[in-house]
Formats: sequence, C-alpha cells, structure tokens
Amino acid sequence: MEGLFSKYHNRKKSEMTVGYIIAIIIALIVLVVVTIIIVNKYGLLATNAEKCETKGAECVDRESCNDNGKTLIYDCPDEKVCCLWV
Repeated sequence: MEGLFSKYHNRKKSEMTVGYIIAIIIALIVLVVVTIIIVNKYGLLATNAEKCETKGAECVDRESCNDNGKTLIYDCPDEKVCCLWV
C-alpha cells in the first residue's frame, strides 16, 4: 500500500511542477509584452523630442530663416532648416 501511495504522491508533485512552469511562462510573456509597450511609448516621446515644432520653431527654407530667425539643429524634411523666429 505504501508503494502505491508514494507513486501517487510523486505524480502529484510532478503535476504541480508543470503547473508552476506554465505559470512562470505566462508571467514571462506578460512581462515581455508590458516591456514592449512601455519601450514603444517612450520611444515615441524620444522621437518627438527631436522635431523642430516641439521647440516652438518651424521648418523653412534657409534663406527665409537668415532674415529674422535663428537656425536650430533639429530634424526638418526636404532640406529645410529649423528656424526660431526672434
């Protein structure tokens, strides 16, 4: 009878171990997904920080900015410069 009980008891421990492994895998997946969401969210903020418009300036032709503006070093499309009007 003892042999039968110990076999059942060992099987129960292995089933609990599989359950713990599954729970750990699910927790890791959730952790990875949350990390990806947070990194993407702050990644967007970092991208916006380099845009000209976020500095109160605008993208214009270089000649236009030379008249009454100060050229800033931020990203602008189409070979334009970031100009802060003074």
